[in-house]
Amino acid sequence: MLQYQAVQGYRVVFIHPSWSHVYGSYRHAARLALLFPPLGICCLAAALRQRFPGIELRVIDAEAEGWNDARVQEEVTRYAPDLVAFTSTTPLADRVYALSAALRRTLPTALQAAGGSHFTVLPGEALAACATLDFAVAGEGEETLAELVACLAAGQEPGPIAGLYQRRNQEILPGKPRPLLADLDRLPFPARDLLPVSRYGWSVPGLGLRPFTTFFTVRGCPFQCIFCSARNIFGRTVRTRNLERVTEELKEVHGRWGITHFFDIDDTVTLDPKRTRDLCRLLRGTGLPLTWEGSTRAENLTLELLQEMRASGFVRISFGIESGNPGVLKLLQKGTDLGYIRQAFRWAKEAGMETKGSAILGHPSETRKTLRDTLRYCWSIPQMDQLYLNICTPYPGTPLFKRMEAEGR
Repeated sequence: MLQYQAVQGYRVVFIHPSWSHVYGSYRHAARLALLFPPLGICCLAAALRQRFPGIELRVIDAEAEGWNDARVQEEVTRYAPDLVAFTSTTPLADRVYALSAALRRTLPTALQAAGGSHFTVLPGEALAACATLDFAVAGEGEETLAELVACLAAGQEPGPIAGLYQRRNQEILPGKPRPLLADLDRLPFPARDLLPVSRYGWSVPGLGLRPFTTFFTVRGCPFQCIFCSARNIFGRTVRTRNLERVTEELKEVHGRWGITHFFDIDDTVTLDPKRTRDLCRLLRGTGLPLTWEGSTRAENLTLELLQEMRASGFVRISFGIESGNPGVLKLLQKGTDLGYIRQAFRWAKEAGMETKGSAILGHPSETRKTLRDTLRYCWSIPQMDQLYLNICTPYPGTPLFKRMEAEGR
């Protein structure tokens, strides 16, 4: 077992690249709607801090800072890390590749790793596409990255590490898959102190713009929607956190930064209605003026549950409609019914919540008729306060991508 002292003074910088450019002329609107704290790399940083006293860590959220790539390169070069760790979705992969190449020129001895959804689904291909990246972390990264840092900080060449792809003498060596973390309560609270916390603002119903942060209570999604890439990292097995520990985390955030609004990033907030009720009870018991929101599925609701959520400070609920055509919903394997969705909006509004809906246009079997069905269905729900329309995108690793690839599209 490597000694903790081996990492004294070892420097790691995490980089979340800027992303609003992908929205073109809508970039300013996108920043208002999508500027979330990068909770994933805060979890990784916290795991390293917990395991390695003496390690030096920095997180750069380029979008929140308003930094372009040149400024990121300047800041990282000045910090002079031993390891640069990127996180990336597929739309940002090219930006990671460019930053990696630029940092190799100014920091030739620093090693570089990348993780996130793109490097989980395409770890070998991503390393092949970017000759300056040394490692790809596939899947949940807390244990994989810790094992990598333990080796690097001790001056050892990493051997096979589960979940890690390595470049060695121009050859890419795959690691065996790493099992999902069984006990999420072993993880420390995310290292939010490494972020520019005051830069994350969110419009809260009835309160206006407020500082906010995100949290999670589960990892994994059991549903089978063919367009979703969430399970690529966290799998379909649902693993839960102790809700009292979740509540302690929110209390700590409030006490340290005065944040009162929280966004639950669980894929389905009401996946287990009993757990949701327990969380509501614990949040009411804090006596703090906390508000929160999140997304869920229509069939996981009752009016009584929504009323309990509202009493605990839940102010806005989001539903994925996806399509207003039953045949398209079946194709997407959404596993819901348009009647449930309509009823859920009605109940949420009756419970006193603001409501959001989202739909996807341009599915593989989309026709003018099915597209009109979706628009008409959405317009027919008077209880929907906000509607977000998205273009269907087959992300690598999803069943939708595999279908499109098989069809030669």
